[in-house]
Amino acid sequence: MSIHRLVIPLLLLLMARPALGDSLVLVNGDTLKGDVSLRPDGRIELSHGILGKVSLTSTDVTGGQIKVNLADGSVVSGFLVGWQSPVWIIKPEDEKPESLIFDKDGGIEKMPPIVESGAAVPDEAGTEPEDSQDTQRLEATTTKASEAYVSAAKDRMNEAKAIVDAATKKAKKEWSGKLRLGGSLSRGTSDTANVLLNVGIKREVEESKTELTAFYILNTKGSQITQNWFQGSLDQRWKAFGRKNRWSLFGVATFDYQELADWEQRINANLGVEYLVVDAKRAPGTDWFQKLKFTGRFAPGIRKEFAGANPDPALELLLGGIWDIKFMDKLSFSGNAQVFPDMTDIGEYRMTANASVKMGLDMLEGLSVGVDFKYQFQSQVGPGEIDYLFVISGFVEYDF
Repeated sequence: MSIHRLVIPLLLLLMARPALGDSLVLVNGDTLKGDVSLRPDGRIELSHGILGKVSLTSTDVTGGQIKVNLADGSVVSGFLVGWQSPVWIIKPEDEKPESLIFDKDGGIEKMPPIVESGAAVPDEAGTEPEDSQDTQRLEATTTKASEAYVSAAKDRMNEAKAIVDAATKKAKKEWSGKLRLGGSLSRGTSDTANVLLNVGIKREVEESKTELTAFYILNTKGSQITQNWFQGSLDQRWKAFGRKNRWSLFGVATFDYQELADWEQRINANLGVEYLVVDAKRAPGTDWFQKLKFTGRFAPGIRKEFAGANPDPALELLLGGIWDIKFMDKLSFSGNAQVFPDMTDIGEYRMTANASVKMGLDMLEGLSVGVDFKYQFQSQVGPGEIDYLFVISGFVEYDF
């Protein structure tokens, strides 16, 4: 028989053998295989076939399968839970975790179980028997090991929660948007038509929230335009006082165009603070709402109208709030309302409000129908001009 016919099967057999030794899973997800040695200072030494001897700290490792030779000749194999000074914790499969400690000679031994005993009886010299002192030391050490194991379990739970939170944050969409269409048409005794177009995009991250919205409303009566209204706004919020704090900074800028209004074109900008007054959640069926959130706002600013009774730039305050109420899984009521006292002409003011009731539809995710409300009032207008505007529109909305 040729020697080659013997060597080749032998090589194939060696290559097919599984890798022997222990395995460690590092915090970056890598796995190292080799012979593991635990150290009394919380370090781990691994003898790797290629890298040689690798020294790691317990914080470098998230787990692994290892085998530990004890001083009495027995072996403990299982999952490496971690290190809680002065104890290494190993979890054998289908068994309770084992707490391992180092003896005075540097060998590893199992943490002895708690030994229940009665009160120690002093000897003639007035000292407690040696076995009673050993029992006290044993109980103290066992208690410490139990506390260490509980602490290690809590650390693992916190690490798992951090991973879940990070994954949830990553899965959350940073950008979102909406498209809203509405309108009506009437022919016969009254020839009227109206159309509503509303679009918006939103970007929300941990530190800030940006909203860009615009809408257009056109009403006609026969061949006559009774309303021609466009509005665009930018709303920026900064969580300047911490993620879990209720205080934030915000800035808002709005451009209004109304062909039939006294002022026709108007811009205003405000910068101030907001406070989360109410932030409540309820389990379905336990209260009249599932979510209730209201944020109060205060911000000085400036207004400029390009026609009408007050075309000069004016200082004004923004006093108002934003609300979001969820009655059921698919029924909600949201909006905002604010009053703007005129600081240049004391006693004059204006008001704006926007709100919508929305019901989600089951036929398509993100699709809903509802009713939209818009209101404006201005105390100072020209002679014969109407000082308010109120619009109600039905709509279909798609969130994306």
